[in-house]
Amino acid sequence: MSVQREEYFASADALRATAILLVIFNHLFTFARPVVGHHQLEFGYLGVWGVNCFFLLSGCLLAGPFIRVLLDPARPWPSAREFYTRRFLRIYPLYLVGVIFTIAVMGGVLQIHLTLPAIVTTLLMLQNFSPDTIVAVGPPLWTMGIDAAFYIALPPVAFLLGKYVVTGSYTRRVKTVAASFAALIALCLAYRFCVYATQLDALSRFAVQAVYARNLAGMLTAFTLGAGLALFRIVWPRRVTPRAVCYAALGAGAAIAAAELLLRFGLETEAQFNLVGILRATVVDPIAAISCALVFFGLSQGSPPIFGPVVRSRVVKAFAAWAYAVYLVHYPIMALIHTDLLHGKLGLPVLVELGLLGAVVTLPVALCLHLLIERPFLALKNQHRDPPKPVAPRAIREVAIR
Repeated sequence: MSVQREEYFASADALRATAILLVIFNHLFTFARPVVGHHQLEFGYLGVWGVNCFFLLSGCLLAGPFIRVLLDPARPWPSAREFYTRRFLRIYPLYLVGVIFTIAVMGGVLQIHLTLPAIVTTLLMLQNFSPDTIVAVGPPLWTMGIDAAFYIALPPVAFLLGKYVVTGSYTRRVKTVAASFAALIALCLAYRFCVYATQLDALSRFAVQAVYARNLAGMLTAFTLGAGLALFRIVWPRRVTPRAVCYAALGAGAAIAAAELLLRFGLETEAQFNLVGILRATVVDPIAAISCALVFFGLSQGSPPIFGPVVRSRVVKAFAAWAYAVYLVHYPIMALIHTDLLHGKLGLPVLVELGLLGAVVTLPVALCLHLLIERPFLALKNQHRDPPKPVAPRAIREVAIR
């Protein structure tokens, strides 16, 4: 693997780990609900940013082989069987163990009533189709159902684009793919606006919002932006950005996130049901996705000396390796600690205590799951590759592209 590819994937791993930490930080505030100056501190946008980061990275890391075929029709299509098998081995075995662990803690220890439909649909990654099941077992698990839906949809959508939409010369193909991505983003925004304008419950109830507005169609912006970054990396494979542009991208991403955060705090609750609230709900995820895209572009293209050593450090690489396990088990552990040890108390001291105790318990549990479950299946995933298909000679490929 080239140095550039190593830095690219190291940046992706570090950004994914950061996104998971932000989601956990958001859940900490959800449990402790600290109040400062008669205002409850709420950092829901951190969770929004983290979730969009997951989907953006999925699009960026998975769409590349399909985009290469769209640009060069002489290439063999990636094996759908290999793609689905590797995705299954990557996410489902650990997900299954994480769901069982969550059910044991939430339903068994904390005695929270979990319905059979909620348990079955969550085990099958189908919880996202009903407000009664989507977060019934564990709130963080809904994102995995959306991610799985993107995995399922990617090969057939790419095939349809290649068969009916993307044609002509290489330059025309690049433009058509980029235009297709732009059209998908526009459709996503239109869909989100229609949902929030007609389903006002989605503005106030997270379960309704997640089912109808933050589903595969509603979160398509982040995945498509990730695919757009993959397109850019394929068409312009070298680092074309000087360090100043890298810092500009990082700064713009941070500024966009900060501006949206201020917008979130600036809107009063009663304003959520007017046009301003509907527009804000429509763009909150796309804005977060744009911020994530800029940050990832800055990290992966410019290799800034301030962040480079951190991204490539052993600590970050180690945590990134088992961050998925942390994501799956942190919520039931926090719920157990907050209920049994902290007796459901609220406030800033509880926030600190829950954070420290949660880290002490979650990290060892996640590490064990990574070593015992995730790593063996990752090894099996890496072994599962179909034999490479022959590629047409360069001259024939050039004729086919024309």
